[in-house]
Amino acid sequence: MLFHHAIRVPLLLAVLSILGGTAPLAFADGEGQPDLDEAMVMRLDAKTLDDLNKIGDLLQSALAKGLDKENEGFAKQMLAGVALERGKAIAQQMFRQPQAGNLAQLRGEALKHLETAVDNDPTLAEAQTLIARLNALPGGDRTRALKAAAAAVESLQEDPHAQSEAYMLRALMQTDIEARLADINKAIETNSENIEAYQARSQFYFQQQKFDEAVADLQHVLKVDPTNTRVTATAVKALAELKRLDEAKKILDDGLKAKPDASLYQLRAAIYRNEDKLDEAIADLNKAIELQPRDPASLFARAEIYLSRDDTAAARRDLDKAMELNPGSVQGVLLRAYLSAEEGRLPDAINDMKLLVRSFPENATWAIQLASFYQMDNRPRKAIDVTTDVIRREPGNWRALRIRADTRLSVGEHKEAIADYEAALKAEIEIDDSKAGILNNLAWVMATSPQDGVRDGARSLEMAEQAAKLTEYKQAHILSTLAAAYAETGDFDKALEWSEKAVDLGKEDGHEQLKQLQEELDSYKNKKPWREEQNVEENKAPIFSAEDIIDT
Repeated sequence: MLFHHAIRVPLLLAVLSILGGTAPLAFADGEGQPDLDEAMVMRLDAKTLDDLNKIGDLLQSALAKGLDKENEGFAKQMLAGVALERGKAIAQQMFRQPQAGNLAQLRGEALKHLETAVDNDPTLAEAQTLIARLNALPGGDRTRALKAAAAAVESLQEDPHAQSEAYMLRALMQTDIEARLADINKAIETNSENIEAYQARSQFYFQQQKFDEAVADLQHVLKVDPTNTRVTATAVKALAELKRLDEAKKILDDGLKAKPDASLYQLRAAIYRNEDKLDEAIADLNKAIELQPRDPASLFARAEIYLSRDDTAAARRDLDKAMELNPGSVQGVLLRAYLSAEEGRLPDAINDMKLLVRSFPENATWAIQLASFYQMDNRPRKAIDVTTDVIRREPGNWRALRIRADTRLSVGEHKEAIADYEAALKAEIEIDDSKAGILNNLAWVMATSPQDGVRDGARSLEMAEQAAKLTEYKQAHILSTLAAAYAETGDFDKALEWSEKAVDLGKEDGHEQLKQLQEELDSYKNKKPWREEQNVEENKAPIFSAEDIIDT
């Protein structure tokens, strides 16, 4: 459609008024002018993406055919705006249907229009930002994303809030850690209220194990938004890592006042449990369960506390409810195994641990626990098989070596047990009680074995002394071993001294082997060293799984 010059100026003024521009004062006819005129008319009533496509085509046609200098600049500005709208519309379609099968095609179309927008107006920050966001998606061009984000930063000098967002967008594109941190810092410097930037910087600090700095940023976020439970939880975990539990509880207290939340009650309960404040932990878990009665996490946690208190009935009630809600829970199966063992149902405990070990064959801790259950159920050969498999994978696993050594003693394999104990002692054992236990058992077999060639009184005494020192001479069974070692060396006066102390401690503590402790003392009074041969009869009863049992 062609227009006479007499009406072209007011029409152009009207269009530019709508677009926020300024009309040129004079025109020189060009071949593209009719297309520009028609595009301006259509722009007034454009409502659909199809309308924008037609306007864009007309503007590109006008520029290709030629316009005077002033109208060329106006046409480019108008084309940039139309192309931005086209790109935004397609991008919105993508974000509304993230599971669509043609996302790559839609992104390509959106980027094509957005690139047209910035080609015609490089200062169009919104287009640059959207180019960066679309290229930041999987399969996008990160180099282009970084360049577009940088352009947006430069274009937004007069809009600090928007520029801060652009800095954050560019930070996401940075592969260099220091460059990323620099952009995040600029985002905060530009807009001190940019919560996203503080959260991002806290994550960076976490990765660098700068927990103090991470906590400071998270606390800043919580001042602005005390109801942000995710940030509260993150800050609490960081403070717990720093062993600053009082601060962690203070943040939890404030967070729960601002917004009662089951996950925060769970966290505070975990801290109370770590401090051995079990009543307070249960009280918080009760509140968590009131808020979310169908959340198995709180039920599992409360069941664990009940089990630690030997309240197996309460533990079983919570565990059964939790397993109904989450029957496939690994935590639940593990807890059920421990509870079954505590209830004396070792076959059930073994079945659950076997299930976990089959599902996670590389988890040595669970395999060792299975071996321990086998040992408790008088199935030493099964325990030896399991621990041998662990040791094959992890030759220095002192826990597996200790269990296998203990089990070998129970079947009379004393030399093999000694080799395992000695191998275990070569490992770095940081827990004094654990090291003392291995030293004690090694000393015991060297002092009391009836097998010739196994006993070594001097070495036994050396090991027993170390074990006694590590436990501050306060454990009856270790003093018993020290007495046995002295007896093996022929020093019955010392044997009597330590054996009497072992009996006295056993009486104070209600030791389960008090009768044997007294018998050892009697033996030393008669100048006889103690001898012990453990012969555990293998429990050969079949262990039925739930699937094996048919209800008739």
